[in-house]
This record gives sequence, C-alpha cells and structure tokens, in this order.
Amino acid sequence: MKPGKCEGRDRFILHPSSFILFFLTCYLALATGLFAQTGPAKTTIADTLYAPNGSKLAGTLRITNGTTFTSADGYVVPAGSEIAVNVVDGAFSVDLIPNVGATPSGTHYRVNYFLTSTARPGEIWVIPATPTSVNLLDVRAVPLPAPSLMLAFAQLIPPTGCLDKVPAWTGTAWVCSAAPGGREATFNLETPSTSDSGKYGGYYSRTVTIVKVSCNTDGLGTVSVNFEIRPEDSPNSAGTTVLAAPLTCTGSGTSTTSILNDVIPGTISFGYFVTLTIPATSGTPGKVWAAVVTR
Repeated sequence: MKPGKCEGRDRFILHPSSFILFFLTCYLALATGLFAQTGPAKTTIADTLYAPNGSKLAGTLRITNGTTFTSADGYVVPAGSEIAVNVVDGAFSVDLIPNVGATPSGTHYRVNYFLTSTARPGEIWVIPATPTSVNLLDVRAVPLPAPSLMLAFAQLIPPTGCLDKVPAWTGTAWVCSAAPGGREATFNLETPSTSDSGKYGGYYSRTVTIVKVSCNTDGLGTVSVNFEIRPEDSPNSAGTTVLAAPLTCTGSGTSTTSILNDVIPGTISFGYFVTLTIPATSGTPGKVWAAVVTR
C-alpha cells in the first residue's frame, strides 16, 4: 500500500511542520485583530477645499482641542492638544477622536485654516462617532454671535410685583424695587394769602414717602403752610394732613422732618396730589417758597 492510500480512497498525511505553520498563522491573525482594536475610536473627516474662483487650495489646517475631555470610550484628550493637517490639491483627510458623547458635554475642536490665496478664518468642529467618513458639513458648528439686538425698554416683561416700581440689578438677577428718591414738589407764590389754599399741588403717580418739608419767604412777613394728600378724582376736597401743625415760613428759612402722614400712595393707574394750604399769614409777605421732599 502506498503512503496516503487507504482502502482505495485518497488520504493525505499532514507533515508535523505544517501543524506549526497552521497554528502560527492563526496566532498572528488573532493578534493582528486584537492590536487593531486597541486605542480610541476615531472618525475620519475628509473634504476638498476650493477658492472662490474654483481653484483648489493648498496649505495647512491646525486643529486644537480647547477643553480637556474624556471620549465616550474612556480616552482623555487634554486641552491645548494641536495637530496639523496638510491640504494638498484641495484635499485633506484627518482622523479625530469624537467629542459627541464625551465628558463634559459641549466640547469642540477649534480649526484654523492656513491656506494660499485666502484669509485665515477659524471655525468649530463637533465630531460624531461614526465608522464612515464624514465631510465638513457634518462637523461644522456655527458659533453663537454676540447679542446685537436692541429692544425698547417698553417691550420687556418686568419681574412679578413691579407695578409702580423700577427694575434693579442685584448682581445676579433683576428685581423690582421702590423708585429712587430725590423728587420734590415745589411751590412758588407771589403775595401769598389764605385764599391760595388748595389751588396748587404736585402730582404723584407712584408711592413715595415724604421725608422733609421746607419753606422760605422774602422777609416781609411770615406764612404758615401745611399740605394735604388728595386723590386725583377729588383734588378740590380736603385730604390727609401731612404735618401735625403748620410750618411757619420766615425770611431765614424753616424746615422739618417731623411728618405726621408721610406716605403718598400713588400708582400708575391712580395718582395723588400733594396740595399746599395756607392757614395764616403775618405782615405783608411778597413771596413764599415751599418744597415737599420725597424718596
């Protein structure tokens, strides 16, 4: 019987060296597969760049990672990492670690173009995780522009509870607060007399507090003054008296901060008058000046 023959059917005997070659081949194939899977996953970005006249550009892309991030598969890409990519005959191709799905979220690559016959604009790339190649349309992100829209203050919706108040910035948020003080109702009368009572008033369309009353004459006599807070729908009727007793105005000036009823409860929808009253005069005063100071 010839080697390799058995009962009339062909049979081949494998030489021992063939076993060694077989197992070595299997080992190399397995090792190659394992090594091919090491390292971070990457996405290929490839495209062709043209000048406005249609010619293909040449130069370099510089790609920088601005913020340290950890990729979805656990690889850390530190901030400031930069690579250069050649653009030859308009074409470029680069493999980048995806930042979509990375931690923290919102990271991106900054790309600057250093090309012939063109300016050097910069742009932002956000790289998806995909086994297929992508182009610039797939990775470009438009940065948010600086706000340039101007709105009229009347178009803004104020915080809750802002009726008759003003917006104020606390450093962290807008709130509503009382309007700033310093407003004055002033009264200048010539030849003042008791018959002038109730004829002159200052109008308030917001709530304020009276903090001071002062007055003065031309020195030719004295004038006693007081004030009443009267609602806008009945300005000719007696109102709430401001001072507990009239203030006597002289040529050297007089003032008081002792206010009996100091709140003027004005609102935008309903205001109040602070009306001057003159209970008495003495001598022959030619002028009187009076002021109600509020905050």
